[in-house]
Amino acid sequence: MNKIKFYVNSLLGSGANSLLVWLAAVSFIFVFIVSLVTWLLGYGGDETFGDLLWNLTMRALMPESIDAGIGSLPYLLILLLLTLFGIFVLSILISFLSAIIDARVREVSKGIQTFPFDGHTVILGWSSRVPAIVEELVLANESETQSKIMIASNLEHDELETIIKRFIGSTKNTQLFWRSRKLDTFETFKNLNIKGAKRILILGDDTESTLHLARLKTTISLFNYFDRTGIEIPSVLVESSDENESASLIAGSKNRVTPVIVSDLPARLIVETIFQPNLPKVYEELLSFEGNEIYISDLVSDLGLAGLSFENASSKFSTCIPIGLLSANEDVFINPTKDKILEPTDSLIIIAEDDSLIKVDESNGSKQYQIDTKNKSLISNTQKTREKLKVHLVGYSHSTDEIVEKLIQSNRCELTLLLEDKTRVENEILAKLEACNANVFSGSIANFDDLYSFGVSGADTVIISNSNLDHPANSDLDIMRSILSMQKITENAKSPHVIAELNASDSRDMMAELFDLDFVVSDKIGSKIFAQYVENPHLIDIINSLVCSGNHKIIIRPLNTENISDFTFGYLRKISDTIGMVLIGIRFNEDGKVISVLNPGDNTQIPYKSGLIEGVFIE
Repeated sequence: MNKIKFYVNSLLGSGANSLLVWLAAVSFIFVFIVSLVTWLLGYGGDETFGDLLWNLTMRALMPESIDAGIGSLPYLLILLLLTLFGIFVLSILISFLSAIIDARVREVSKGIQTFPFDGHTVILGWSSRVPAIVEELVLANESETQSKIMIASNLEHDELETIIKRFIGSTKNTQLFWRSRKLDTFETFKNLNIKGAKRILILGDDTESTLHLARLKTTISLFNYFDRTGIEIPSVLVESSDENESASLIAGSKNRVTPVIVSDLPARLIVETIFQPNLPKVYEELLSFEGNEIYISDLVSDLGLAGLSFENASSKFSTCIPIGLLSANEDVFINPTKDKILEPTDSLIIIAEDDSLIKVDESNGSKQYQIDTKNKSLISNTQKTREKLKVHLVGYSHSTDEIVEKLIQSNRCELTLLLEDKTRVENEILAKLEACNANVFSGSIANFDDLYSFGVSGADTVIISNSNLDHPANSDLDIMRSILSMQKITENAKSPHVIAELNASDSRDMMAELFDLDFVVSDKIGSKIFAQYVENPHLIDIINSLVCSGNHKIIIRPLNTENISDFTFGYLRKISDTIGMVLIGIRFNEDGKVISVLNPGDNTQIPYKSGLIEGVFIE
């Protein structure tokens, strides 16, 4: 019996084609035996064996009613047996065909056929960054009619499809495809038509327990595929968690991949925001495909600007703002000296609303602004206080260690931490905190009494963050509760500058309706930058030169409105050039609300009657 079961199971596991052959063979043998027995017993009348075999076969294939007058009772029973057998066999056949068609449909939907299009973007791996990256790429591709994005993941197809439909909304004129595939095989690369891809992003599946290894294996396998097939290598970006992983990725690709470290950016931006409030809103626009973006221009020789100084070249643009240079060696120079001479092979780093607006305006360059020395005082040059800021960190997230380390290095802050679990902080960081006499307390970040005892009302800046390991989805819940408790604690006192590091943009949007705080959406801003890197790989060096670099930074300074009378943005931009800064935008009050405008255009009048006016500068 066990042997019979084994053979039956082997048969069932041999595939649909084998099952159909066996079904046909068994059916024919059964009909043949029944026909032979009927003919030998004489129940078939005067029919020859051939005629009887044919008639009984048709009876099995096309069951129909049995007339009692067509034969004896044994013959009628034989016909009934064949009719029932035929119904049984046809039922199995229909089930087989249905299963085969369903399996084929599923295989097609999973992408069994090689992707037939070229010029697409391939994303290898699914992580929480993918929705924001796709959103930004959709915005960037609005001018393209047939843009395509292919997502491949180790996740099961149904699971991947459910996640994509849940987290990715409308893609407008961009077509989105997805496939469940092992990410590090040649078969996958061929199936995704890697050779026809415009760009490739390697993120890895964040469900992988060994994510770093998975990304490295995918990178090595991908470049082995390129080398073996001899195809032209497109732009390849790989997300990296730190410098060590980046070094491995570069070595594994033989220096042909661009590793992108975005995990540390929220921490760096938070540190900058401590000393410069309202900064996240500026970066959020610059690092998105909505509004103004950072572009790399054509060669200055093509623009007719070779041999000019950076200051003179900047004055020839009225709808965009040059903020630096990219040399032929791909060195980035942010806010170079105004007398820096442009080489023919240099390119300008420009802030513009669209690349179509990057054009030389000779009439703008011919404008002669008469800069009165006293008008240089239009820009408030307030002295930085030497007193250390009292910075309270409430809660712990993936950014906390780096925030603490950078603030200790700055030597400009007195640190106090409120943590629910001190063991999550690295021992090295705890030792540094102890060395700088920082206070570390234990308590709940969402508890009113703990926050009150913690003394948040006496801080200059409060950073609220949280990463709930047990219930990740509740991370933002505790942050929002903490903000609400803080607002109650400080309602009768001067409120500190609050920076909230949230995990989801919808949480930010909700809280921004209630409170005017600085929100840093850690995952969102990293994803925005990754998407920008796809279009502009040089942005890596530009952002590294701006955010927490120690060399250049974005600052917001008040303008002396008593000296402003019908001045244009272009005039203020010229003044800022004379004091070594690049003006990129303004902030002003309108109906009780602060409006931020980047690159409003040189001919825009400054709304000097609106009260407080601030300039957004690059130092």
